[in-house]
This record gives sequence, C-alpha cells and structure tokens, in this order.
Amino acid sequence: MILVGIIFSHTICLKNRRDNMSAIKKIDSGKILCLEEKGSYFHLNEKFEKLLEFIKQRRVYFKGEKIGIFYEQPNDFDPNNTHYAAAIELVGETTGDGEITVVIQPSMQVAYENYRGNYTGLRETYTKLLNWIKENNYKVCGPARECYLLGTKFGNSQEDSEYVVELQFPVEKA
Repeated sequence: MILVGIIFSHTICLKNRRDNMSAIKKIDSGKILCLEEKGSYFHLNEKFEKLLEFIKQRRVYFKGEKIGIFYEQPNDFDPNNTHYAAAIELVGETTGDGEITVVIQPSMQVAYENYRGNYTGLRETYTKLLNWIKENNYKVCGPARECYLLGTKFGNSQEDSEYVVELQFPVEKA
C-alpha cells in the first residue's frame, strides 16, 4: 500500500513538545520498518515487540518514536477490527522479510497535536485536530498517525496522566 510510505516521525525531545495546541510541522524523508495488520488494535504492542526483535536480530539502528498508523477515519475506528501498521524509523541498512517491510518515506507536512492522559480520551483530541485542519484551510492527505512518546503499552502500571501521544495527519492546503 502506498500510504504505508508516509509513516515515520523524527525525534523531538519531550521537553520541547506543546500540549493542547495544534500546529503544522515538516517530517523529513527516511527509511521505516513497518508491520501492517488488520485486526485488533490491542495487538499493536506485540507488533512493536516484533519490529524491535527484527531490528535486534538484523543488528540495525533505529531512531524516533514508535508510530501507529490508522487507515480508517477516527470516527469509523473500531479498536477490535481496524487496519493499522506499527512503524519505526531506521538508521541502518536492512531488507524486510515479507511480513516486515522497509519503506522509503517521502518528506511531508503534518498537522499535529500532543495529547497527555488516558488513551480513552484520544477521540476528543482527534476531533479537535481535524477541526483545526479544516478551520486553517488544510485537508488530510494520508492516514492518522500516533507517535507514542511516553507509555505505549496498554494496561501497564503507568499513571494515565503520564501517557504522551502526538496525533498527526499528513496535510496539504485545501
């Protein structure tokens, strides 16, 4: 799928992130390691673990956050049956194995907003970001992305307020 080619984010320190403010930024081109799935969103952590094991076995380096890509619109999202991908930006050279692919991601601009708190509150932030995109004369031109900055494991022992996710949509002027 071509859209899989636009799914990585460069690393920005947590201290430089702004919560609750929508903005536009550029994402640079680069190589990503990707594992696409159709099924339960709650298996996303397993996909990341598989990507990290693949990286370890191949002895390649990675940078950036773990990224979830969601091909359905947020209002149509069914966590038990969705089309998504787990992705991690690569630094080194490697090839995929059929199930895991290496994709060249072109540069792009994204509208983004940081979310801090319980994952159950993401839908409201998605709605806010989509409204901001429309109000600022942009249109979405790719799948929703979630960059997991802090707390990627569902049901772990972290306090809900410690989860930090950057929501992104690739955009272009309307």
